[in-house]
Amino acid sequence: LQMLKLAVLSIVLLGVLGAGPEMQQQCLCKDFDPCYETAADTVLKCTDKCKNLLTELGADYEKAHKCVADHQPKIQKAAECSRKALGDMCTNKPDQMVKKYYPENLQLAAVTELMTMAKKSGLLGKAGPMFEQSKKAATCMLKCTATTDCSRKLKCGVELPPDNEVVAKIKKCAIDSGFTTPVAREICTCLHKSGIKQLETICPTLEIS
Repeated sequence: LQMLKLAVLSIVLLGVLGAGPEMQQQCLCKDFDPCYETAADTVLKCTDKCKNLLTELGADYEKAHKCVADHQPKIQKAAECSRKALGDMCTNKPDQMVKKYYPENLQLAAVTELMTMAKKSGLLGKAGPMFEQSKKAATCMLKCTATTDCSRKLKCGVELPPDNEVVAKIKKCAIDSGFTTPVAREICTCLHKSGIKQLETICPTLEIS
């Protein structure tokens, strides 16, 4: 869940199939950077918007929200790391053009990576219906952040590597920023105590790699 929230802090650039890529103006850094700095706040706001999917799992939402909010400095650090790792997303030169991006492709890449991590941890068999509900929560979070990201507000685009590479870079930044296996288990245990009883056997085996 935490990795998902970090994954959605970024946006993906993808060409359109057909006669050629659809282009749009590249975001100016003076407009894009201040907006990107609010990424951690966006994650928390989207958590609020998708809270019904947590409460359906049995969570006391205020307690579950605190499990995430307590790690906001790490989220912000991961966002800053991702900003550097993803390179020159914006530009200081006006009227530069980039391919139009489609956040849905990042959603697919992020969910695929989370499924891979879940399989490595042996979670798919244990989680059952809870994992399906978690995927719904992930989709909700990704859609929420996609509709509030900086470039959409500014009606401009960013220069990014392929979506799988974006997810890999964000994942590395998340781990480097402190979202290691012990921290993931700590968050998982916190969510279990908030009322998600199905996590009891999952938290001890959770692995971030």
